[in-house]
Amino acid sequence: EGLTDGMHHVCCAWDGQTRSSNYGEGSSLYVDGEEVTVGTVDGAGTVSTTTNTPIDYAKIGDQMAGVIDEVKIFNREITDNEVKVEYLSNSNKYSKTLSTLYDDSLVLMMNFDNVSDIGESYSTSDSVVVDVSKYGNNGTTKNSLGGSVVEGKSGKSFDFDGSDDYVEIDNIDGADGINELTLTTWINLDSYVISGDENNFISKQNTYKFSVMGSGYVNHPKKLYFALWTDSVTEIFGTTD
Repeated sequence: EGLTDGMHHVCCAWDGQTRSSNYGEGSSLYVDGEEVTVGTVDGAGTVSTTTNTPIDYAKIGDQMAGVIDEVKIFNREITDNEVKVEYLSNSNKYSKTLSTLYDDSLVLMMNFDNVSDIGESYSTSDSVVVDVSKYGNNGTTKNSLGGSVVEGKSGKSFDFDGSDDYVEIDNIDGADGINELTLTTWINLDSYVISGDENNFISKQNTYKFSVMGSGYVNHPKKLYFALWTDSVTEIFGTTD
């Protein structure tokens, strides 16, 4: 059901503005290449990356439980067609020159494949996760995550426990001071949390988060969710089933 029945591609493309009532404009959420946005609240501004950016936010009771694979961050809003390209093909995972997507705007690309040739050797100790974008924004597994490698959408992936494991990334070169942002990843939730908490799968402390609302959340249960804090707060919601 929804995002719990296998690997799904999720994407948030933020254009720096609030969403208008015209669904052809504004920031958008996508599941498996199709737009699912149902509304946006408030705000516009500029993204900062001056503190660490965990993938799977390290906050007890509010973390992602399930599989995450193929994480990418762009410092621009990618187009509807580019979202579909991302969903339909992972054939250019390591070759940025073969796709117009993988230009200077791609500031993070992590495949979680544990490839020794690029310097990866995952273990239960803190391990390097290589960013294969031109910026080299490498991360580090925390709390034994490196021992939880499973099959993913393409190659390997990490199976997050929903408790305390995550990938920590320092200040992201190429993403500071931008006013557009795109986050994409493949996920498979273990379940929708039963309380009002969220499954956070990409987040930046005190700046943005991309997640799924819990089934017990009163106003937006089981909704795809993007929140961004700048001069004001932008919130975008999307359906998942």
